[in-house]
Amino acid sequence: MDTVTRFILLGVISGLTRGDGVLPDGPLTAAVGGTVMFTTTVTPPETPFVVVAWNTFNKTDYIYIITSTSSDTINPEYEGRITLHRSTGSLELRDLALTDSGEYSVSITPNGGFEMRGSTRLEILVPVSNVKVDMSSTDLVEFNSSVRLSCSSSGSSVSFLWLNGSSEVTAGERVHLTDGGSTLTINNVTRYDQGPFRCKVSNAVSEGTSDPVNLSISFGPENIILELSSSHEYFEEGSTISMSCSAVSRPSALFYWFLNGSLLSDTGPKLTLRNIQMSQSGDYSCQAFNTKTLRYETSQPLAIIVVVPVSNVKVDMSSTDLVEFNSSVRLSCSSSGSSVSFLWLNGSSEVTAGERVHLTDGGSTLTINNVTRYDQGPFRCHVTNVLSNIISDPVEMSISFGPENIILKSSSTQESLKKGSTISMSCSAVSRPSALFQWFLNGSLLSDTGPNLTLKNIQMNQSGNYSCQAFNSKTLRYQTSQPSVVTVVGYLGMCVSEGILPPGPLSGAVAGKVTFTTSLRSPESPFLSVSWSFRGVNIITSTSANLTEPGYANRISLDRATGSLELRNLVLEDSGEYTITIIPDGGLQKQGKRTLTVYALITGATIRSPSAVLIEEKSSTNLTCEASGSISTRIWMKDGRPLHPSDRVSFSIDNRTVFIQPVHSSNHGTYQCQVSNPVSTMTVTHNLTVNFGPHNILITGPSAAPPGQKVTLQCAAASIPPATFSWMLNGNKTYVNNSLYIIERLEEENTGNYTCTARNVVTLQENSTVWNLRDLLSHRVVFNVFSTDAQLGGSASLQPPLEAQQLKIMPEVTGYLEHVVTLPCQFIQGPDVVNITQVQWNLNTPEGEKNIFIFNKQDGAHIPESSLKGRVELTEQSLIIKNVKRTDAGSYRCSLATFPSGSFQGTTKLVVHGKMSLTPGLIAVIVIAVMLLLVIMATTVYLIFMRRTWKQIKNIQNTNPLFTLLRRDTADVIYSDVKLTSSREVTPLSNPYAHADDVTYSEVVVLRPQPK
Repeated sequence: MDTVTRFILLGVISGLTRGDGVLPDGPLTAAVGGTVMFTTTVTPPETPFVVVAWNTFNKTDYIYIITSTSSDTINPEYEGRITLHRSTGSLELRDLALTDSGEYSVSITPNGGFEMRGSTRLEILVPVSNVKVDMSSTDLVEFNSSVRLSCSSSGSSVSFLWLNGSSEVTAGERVHLTDGGSTLTINNVTRYDQGPFRCKVSNAVSEGTSDPVNLSISFGPENIILELSSSHEYFEEGSTISMSCSAVSRPSALFYWFLNGSLLSDTGPKLTLRNIQMSQSGDYSCQAFNTKTLRYETSQPLAIIVVVPVSNVKVDMSSTDLVEFNSSVRLSCSSSGSSVSFLWLNGSSEVTAGERVHLTDGGSTLTINNVTRYDQGPFRCHVTNVLSNIISDPVEMSISFGPENIILKSSSTQESLKKGSTISMSCSAVSRPSALFQWFLNGSLLSDTGPNLTLKNIQMNQSGNYSCQAFNSKTLRYQTSQPSVVTVVGYLGMCVSEGILPPGPLSGAVAGKVTFTTSLRSPESPFLSVSWSFRGVNIITSTSANLTEPGYANRISLDRATGSLELRNLVLEDSGEYTITIIPDGGLQKQGKRTLTVYALITGATIRSPSAVLIEEKSSTNLTCEASGSISTRIWMKDGRPLHPSDRVSFSIDNRTVFIQPVHSSNHGTYQCQVSNPVSTMTVTHNLTVNFGPHNILITGPSAAPPGQKVTLQCAAASIPPATFSWMLNGNKTYVNNSLYIIERLEEENTGNYTCTARNVVTLQENSTVWNLRDLLSHRVVFNVFSTDAQLGGSASLQPPLEAQQLKIMPEVTGYLEHVVTLPCQFIQGPDVVNITQVQWNLNTPEGEKNIFIFNKQDGAHIPESSLKGRVELTEQSLIIKNVKRTDAGSYRCSLATFPSGSFQGTTKLVVHGKMSLTPGLIAVIVIAVMLLLVIMATTVYLIFMRRTWKQIKNIQNTNPLFTLLRRDTADVIYSDVKLTSSREVTPLSNPYAHADDVTYSEVVVLRPQPK
């Protein structure tokens, strides 16, 4: 399409001068094939111009185009291509060609005026076309690659402009424009350089824009995000978990999964874990990888915690039969589940660790030392984890305590009782189990028992101080009441004070209150007067009005009907005698007296003791009991039992201090001081440590075992602090320095005498005991080998084999309540004398075996704390139990330590029945049993005598050259083979009859004469 370019020059020529302003300065531009208008600035005149001429300058020559006068003269080359506008002199040139470029001038001669000239330049341009962009590379990596975009087009005098999207691209640090702007170079491309890029080409007559091109720029991965399908922090075992991983990346990233840094087999942007187990807990992460950029990025780890819900919560208790202040208990909580935590509850309160309470094993074990009654529970174990929580069934402890707070009450309120009357007294105490009660008159035990005492037809010789004593059969403690005075008179006169006030003193606490209660009933007619006085000073007088001493205002209340008086806000100065005087309406005056004692409450009780290390038989000490308040009595106890004077223990006159000199192992334990007055009691404890021992050292284990068997010997000793142990075998050090000596495989070199030595690092004492360990297959015949006349051949003497000693014990023994029972344990000596070094009896209880009696030749008898203490004694090896109780039933083990034969053990079961009645048949059985026992003992003595006689006869027979080897059947003896050896190989013994009881020979050597 042809285009026409017009230039409109505005202006008004006010005065024409030659050539000025006729044509624009130019240049004028036009496109090939187009049209251009050379427009003059001349205003059409009234009279046509005389001459209008147009010329062009083509390089060297001027060429006329048209000259117009009265007619037009046109250059043939421009014929049909021009149009002259005669009125203004403007010229239109069409069908432009590149050759039309050049200088154009016009000359206008007006009618009657000066010639006007003008010139301008015309440039013919080729229009822009075929704009396109070439790219040096299409596969680019962010930050690593550079690219060059080249723009080409047709057209002349073109200029280039680059666009990224709709924004112009300008040169910068990374962007360079070269080759006249046709080349765009981008170094270190980024993702924002991806385009679309276009090249805009233009000249004065046209413009063109290329098709968009886009760069493929690979980048990433970055901004990696690991997400969990659930918002939970913890997951139940067996559940399903899904995770997804995303990252900014081109091309899309490949994803890999890791658990705790280890590569998993799973790939892809999603990871699903089904039926997840605890072993799959850990830190999960994903890694994105770009195959183009060869870069990767790893996510932050995501913690996945798999938890097994809590289940099967239960509590086990080490003991159920406990004594307050003496016993300790261990509660163990177990459950299924993972990552559990434990919380103990006593009732609804949380149990926290303290001086007596210890939480161990991550809180699953609760240990309470020196239990009190408030520790009885119910205890429950609350087990939780992040998913669930379960509380165990409650467990309760049976804690025996008391007796304490004993109270003695009398049915009579009179100070004196008439001979022949009846009085009842009751005794109560706080105790579990219920206390047993005994009654005392003036300190002497009465035959009456139980909580009530009734005295009927009372006589004057029954006057005195009555008291009751409560005893707890579990705690083995007792408490005695304050005495109650009973006065019996032959005749009661009509004393005005009879029965008005109860006899005996009245007790009150500072800041507390008391009531003086009369025995009067409300009369039909009110009393005329009621008055109370204290130490002769009137407190209150009530007639028609009340007259109160000012010092007692707001402190007293009077019951006008009975005369009873309440006194409040007590102070120590209120102690003294109070008197009531009553004048009834129409009766005799009544009067009564009663003494009030006010006590300060007991507080701040402590036991002080010198700070020193106490060693048995070497140290002395004292315990001093201090307290604030009005102290009436101090009662000392040790381990819950009353503490009495002895050859070691003495008391100060006021019972304030206990002196122990010198200390003994029996003085080790917990001391209690009970400070009391009639209105308050406080008990304080003190643990006294006496370092003693080692005593009663004992080795337990088998005395014989087959070869190859594992053998364990254990050494124990009574010692504070616990003893250290060392072992010797046959007099040689073993370098075993603990209580256990373990032989993995018994061999002959492991047999013999084991010596265990216990040492106390504080007392610097040590003690030892010996244990003989035998090989069951090493008991051989003992032969004496000697030389004889060579003519008669060799000869040997055969000693009779040693028979194993025996421990005789009855498998079951029957005992009867409140009787004496003997558990027989008899050691039968063999032909060789064996020394018994220790006798020990144990009782098998639900908590394990308990020592109840230990007798050691060096230390004597030791009776540990148990329910049998005080009721057991030893006769030889047999145990005697006195005053049998039902709780004594059980399995008892008798253990003997001997030298050199080792240890022997036997078990007997004690069955306890009700009280035994001796029927004639039972008496006959007892007589027969005694006679049978005598026969057995006589037979045993006879057999021992005959065996020793036979031994002597055998030794005589063995001097005969023609001897016979006799073999006796003994279960614990194995005879070795006989080996014949030439007399040259044996050195004859000097004494053919010498032998050692403690030596065994492994072979028999028979000498034969050498051939001549």
